[in-house]
Amino acid sequence: MTRCYFKPGTCVAEMADLTPVPKLLLVGLWRGSEMDYNQLKIRVLALFRGSQELPSEQVRDLLLKSKVELSDKAVKMALMRYTRQGLLSRSKKAGHYHYRLTEKGLARLEWLAKSK
Repeated sequence: MTRCYFKPGTCVAEMADLTPVPKLLLVGLWRGSEMDYNQLKIRVLALFRGSQELPSEQVRDLLLKSKVELSDKAVKMALMRYTRQGLLSRSKKAGHYHYRLTEKGLARLEWLAKSK
């Protein structure tokens, strides 16, 4: 399934001239090689230990340390997707979202690790 997002006010004539955007650019930049959807999920979910909570900025910093270069927006979008999938839970503290791995997220991480 291909998802396409346009800013409000984009007319149909403008949409006809658009070229498809590679999946990689929709996720963010992974410099050096391509990263598929599950590879990013594994890397993000593996950052959480036990009931540890991490703010999105710290998740991005930890990804950068492991040579995964994503924009701040790409990281926040991934965290939001995983929250909607029930893999992470989030709470708001001091105006920032903090994320925690759920039981479902732990089970998915273990399943993905086995199916590599």
